[in-house]
Amino acid sequence: SSGINAEYGGEPDSPFVKSAEESVREAFASIESIVTAFTSVAQLLEATYNSVHSSFRAVLSVADHFSKLRQQLVKVLRGFMVLGIGRRVFERLWNCLTKSATPHEAVQNVAWEMANPQGQQDLWPFVTFLLVVCVGPYFIYKMFPADIQGEKDGDDGADNESARVLFSTLL
Repeated sequence: SSGINAEYGGEPDSPFVKSAEESVREAFASIESIVTAFTSVAQLLEATYNSVHSSFRAVLSVADHFSKLRQQLVKVLRGFMVLGIGRRVFERLWNCLTKSATPHEAVQNVAWEMANPQGQQDLWPFVTFLLVVCVGPYFIYKMFPADIQGEKDGDDGADNESARVLFSTLL
């Protein structure tokens, strides 16, 4: 402090300066402790704000993931529903076009006839198989165009790219 007193034109270690510094030292220490307390409270509030903000964003992220999970489950259930409807339509068409009661009995009959051939073979089982293998994926592709071509809600379509490749290879 003697250098500071010399800079401002005071005597270097004068008793007046020493007594003045000692008398205000406690006041400045209490002001410094008040400023430190306010700084600590400000840092505490900032940390609280950041943690609340992070928690809020985490809750929003969880809600978003549940929304995406719901959309995926709806797509899967819709696919099962379409397969069930397709199976019922196929069974009714089968009952109208053939004399067998169920497609299961027809498959057993065809398997028996193929294992024990008695003359000319029918091509309809092979043609039916080719139709199911070739037309089935195309039908699904046309049935769910929004699922294959990407969502309009900002989805990047990475999962849909694999579906496009799968359908293009099957066709």
